[in-house]
Amino acid sequence: MLQLKRRGTTWYVTGFYEGKRIRVSAKTDDQMEAQRVRLRIENELINGNSADASTKEGEVFSFAMASYLKRREFTSESTLRYLNMFNEMWGDVPLLKMDQHFIAEYIDVRYTEVQSATIRREVNALMPVLRHAKKRGLITMVPDVDRPADGEPRTRCLDHEELAEFNSHCGDANGQGITGRYCMTHFLLATGARIGEAVALSWDDVELDIDQPFVTLHTRKTKGQKKVARRVPLHGDMQDLMIQWRSTQARSKKVWGAWQDSRGAGKAVKSLMSLVGIKDFQPHDLRRTFATELLKNGVRERVVADLLGHSSLAMVMRYMIPPDSTKVDAIASLYQRSA
Repeated sequence: MLQLKRRGTTWYVTGFYEGKRIRVSAKTDDQMEAQRVRLRIENELINGNSADASTKEGEVFSFAMASYLKRREFTSESTLRYLNMFNEMWGDVPLLKMDQHFIAEYIDVRYTEVQSATIRREVNALMPVLRHAKKRGLITMVPDVDRPADGEPRTRCLDHEELAEFNSHCGDANGQGITGRYCMTHFLLATGARIGEAVALSWDDVELDIDQPFVTLHTRKTKGQKKVARRVPLHGDMQDLMIQWRSTQARSKKVWGAWQDSRGAGKAVKSLMSLVGIKDFQPHDLRRTFATELLKNGVRERVVADLLGHSSLAMVMRYMIPPDSTKVDAIASLYQRSA
């Protein structure tokens, strides 16, 4: 009924049963062991107690995800994190079961656990895999999913009191002196770097031993997926702090070798700010504060865009959020003109 076929070094059980195609990995390179797997699957099919055995490998989520990633030149760290999460939950789930109801149930559960913005990002990572599965003929239609609505964009910046509170702490907030999270937090605020750019930073990218120090930040463009770099100058205070930190990291090629991804680094930065007493904080708030302070100080938008690594001035305009006092002055100016 079923037969063995070898692909690479692995044996597969293949064939048809009651009109359904069977293709299951025996997960072995030993032919005798593969024969035993074949006989077990045949027995389970005959006795009707093996739903998983009748599932073609190409119809499960893990296969579709691997196929999708293989055809992409670049996938962001956050998207990979979401897809790996789905793969852990649904790796062996047949794609045909992942219909509109299946995904809607997942979204309902997530509403009790995380914010809607997180759910939206998760679903945005998932749907391209399902669209790819349809193109490959693994499913006949892509589920029509109601994604959580976009919320108001976050505009949180550290105010001057919070900046003063943060800068008043000499060393880490728990008295440990110069630590990685302390130095990284200052670095993010002093350069406007994305946390992923900071995590990827190596000492080869940092020019400290010159009169005007620079750091080279690496990122990838959303379109074209090409790696790009930009140089950002360091202030003297940041230069001194980086030199101190470097003296503790002589054997590390990475500036912050303790963190391999943005998630871990972000948690470390948040924990420091919590100890300092700054509430409602996200690591990206440091980048937003950097940009906002530059614009308040009259720095031209083109220069701010270059420091942030934005190719469009429209992206910079998002940071130009006037405080209430500026709005009051603007309204008052109308009446001054008419007086």
